[in-house]
Amino acid sequence: MSGRGAVVARAVRRRRERGQALLLALFVLLLLGVSLALLGLSMRIRLEEQQREIRRVRLELVLDGVVAETLGRLAVDPRFAGVAPRRDGAGDAWSEVERLGPALARVHAAATLGPRRADADALVRLAPGPPRIVTWRRGLQ
Repeated sequence: MSGRGAVVARAVRRRRERGQALLLALFVLLLLGVSLALLGLSMRIRLEEQQREIRRVRLELVLDGVVAETLGRLAVDPRFAGVAPRRDGAGDAWSEVERLGPALARVHAAATLGPRRADADALVRLAPGPPRIVTWRRGLQ
C-alpha cells in the first residue's frame, strides 16, 4: 500500500471504531436508564406497601383504643352502653355493649379510617373482678 492508501485505511478504521464505541456507549446508557427505571418502580411499590401497612396499623390502633375505653368504662360502670360515634384521630370509632346476663356482655366495636373499616367483637366477663375478655374476634375490611 502506498502512503496515501495507508492513511485513508487508518482513517476509515478509526471512523468505524468510533462508530462502534458510540453504539456501545449508547447501549450502556440504555441499560443504565432501564436499571434506574426498575429501581424507581421497585421503590415506589415498597413505599405504597409501607403506606398501606401504616394505614392498617393506625386503623387497628383506633379500634383497640375504643375497645380498651369500653372495657375501662365497664370497670367503673357495669351498665355502660358503649362509646358514642366520634372522631378519633384520623378516623371514626364507636362501641356497643350488649348484656348477655348479669356477669356477661358482648362488646361490638368498630372503627373507620378513610374507606377502610375494622370491627371487633369481644365476649366480656364482668364479674367477679374487673372486666375480662373471654373471646375476641377482629376483622379488617
